[in-house]
Amino acid sequence: MTQPTELESVIVVILDAMPQILVIPKGAAEFEFSGDRFEDVGLGLHNGFYDFLRSPSGEILGLRYLPSPDAEDLLNGVPVGGCLRFTNDGQMRVLLIFWGREQNFDPETSSDQYFGDNAIYRGENSGKLAVAFAVDLLSSAERASFLDWSGFIMK
Repeated sequence: MTQPTELESVIVVILDAMPQILVIPKGAAEFEFSGDRFEDVGLGLHNGFYDFLRSPSGEILGLRYLPSPDAEDLLNGVPVGGCLRFTNDGQMRVLLIFWGREQNFDPETSSDQYFGDNAIYRGENSGKLAVAFAVDLLSSAERASFLDWSGFIMK
């Protein structure tokens, strides 16, 4: 299997107290991670809006995900703590996902309002959820700022 290119790929975040990031093909019906087969839950590719959270120096620290109502129902059982937590953004409930301990993001540069290419997956063995996010509109430097550490580099 060849590595997908950036225009054919999305990142998928395994929603856990310490989120894991993978790169998978856009629109994938399933993927494998740590011996667990994750399958698309069938909600389609448009499950809310998301912003990439940037540090004051411009590094991508994580995501703010405003799920659609159907997606929010699924996310109610997600384990929170550490790098994953729900918060209110005005009257909306959002999920904050951080890659690590650094969680001080700049609100001025963290308002992308991206949507689409964000299928939701469930692990067959673990029951864990994972959400895909498109990275097409990010610069190469922004993609590198969070993909390099995970061992996945999009060319």
